[in-house]
Amino acid sequence: MSPAEVALFNNLSQLQKKAYLMAAVQCYIYAETHFPRPVRNRKGDAFKHTFWNALSTVYIGEALTEQLTTAHEDIEYDPDYPSHNKETQMDLHNNAKGRQIAYGAGRLYQLVHESMDDGDLRYLNNLSYQDGFWKATKSSQLTPTNQ
Repeated sequence: MSPAEVALFNNLSQLQKKAYLMAAVQCYIYAETHFPRPVRNRKGDAFKHTFWNALSTVYIGEALTEQLTTAHEDIEYDPDYPSHNKETQMDLHNNAKGRQIAYGAGRLYQLVHESMDDGDLRYLNNLSYQDGFWKATKSSQLTPTNQ
């Protein structure tokens, strides 16, 4: 969690904290078991962020989910990694899509997969595999998930 996210999280009720973390863990596990690993910046990451925001919206509401997940992206990046803003752009796009999807609760997996198949989600192309992760490069671009 980023410091901004921790500050918001610390003000949640115990039930809200549990629900928010449960959504994050569920989405992480799903992405790690259903998509090629590592998932970072790839289609699995797009699914993970979208599904996380959809579930969290169902559990704790859209406004609180938006505050927390936007704060989650407020992290300090390695200054030698100038393309980090592309990762943030991708995550914020997919987070917002997940909150929109949330109102179809009960079919969230299906709705997120449909959004991915329709190209509504974004992942980064032209990645470089470093230190066990796929990282954005200067030539990385947001790519619809149906491509």
